[in-house]
Amino acid sequence: MSITLIQLEHFVVLAEELNFTRASERLSVGQQGLSSSIRTLEREVGARLFERSKHHVELTAEGQALLGPAQRTIEQLKQGLTAVRGLVEGRVGALKLGTTVSGEFGIVSRTLAVFEAARPNIEVVVSRAPTASNVDQLRSGGLDAALVRPPIDTSGLTLINLLEEPLTAAVAADDHLAAAHRVRPQDLAGHGLVTFPRRTSPGLHDHIGAWLGPTRARLRRVIERPDEEMMVREVAAGGGVTIVFLARALELGIAGVALVPLDPPLMGELALAHREGDPSPLLGAFVDAVALASRAAGHK
Repeated sequence: MSITLIQLEHFVVLAEELNFTRASERLSVGQQGLSSSIRTLEREVGARLFERSKHHVELTAEGQALLGPAQRTIEQLKQGLTAVRGLVEGRVGALKLGTTVSGEFGIVSRTLAVFEAARPNIEVVVSRAPTASNVDQLRSGGLDAALVRPPIDTSGLTLINLLEEPLTAAVAADDHLAAAHRVRPQDLAGHGLVTFPRRTSPGLHDHIGAWLGPTRARLRRVIERPDEEMMVREVAAGGGVTIVFLARALELGIAGVALVPLDPPLMGELALAHREGDPSPLLGAFVDAVALASRAAGHK
């Protein structure tokens, strides 16, 4: 059986109008073409669908049996086409966003506010993980976009730098460094360092290591903790010194910890990464929203 959508549409409109003239006008086809389409459909189904005379058109029992399913088929197809157009145009669907475990989350909130206001039918699924995990998820298709801490391996990825943030030393309030105006790398000799595992964010880890320079070999010990909150709490408990993003340390507000600027200053970048050449209009709209939120906050 090779029934076409046009034949079904012709059948439904004629069944609703029960008049060839009105049905032809509604369909914008000639009466001869409409009649031919109905006859072809009747041959396909093997039954007369209409009783028709010069002045009268009426559905047969077979036509009545076909009408409901035909109407539902056309409506479901219209709904499907609407959904497809929404996806193609980036008006419906879901976007999977990964955020870092460290740093400035205000830009995430601002971006989501801008994006969701413009596209209320889009679901944004947000997860939080270290940079290395986000990069792996991007490459495997588990994420559409992710906030990451450069430097990273950008092969196959597009990276959009959003902002630079200062890092700071977090020291116990009773440590003599708490009273210092600045903390230099050599000031940390003999101290314990609380840090994150290199595997979670290799670029940032090495960036901090380069700032420490030779002092790294003179640290009393190195303690690894999975995120900034645990790192700062370890400092408060007397575990040593940590180097964290200033905005995140202020947000945490953990008692018993002093924040001291670094000398020389140390900055870390936050960037948005996505797969290179991804044609998704939804992703394009989200990238625009990130850029708008970043500019509104006075970042580059």
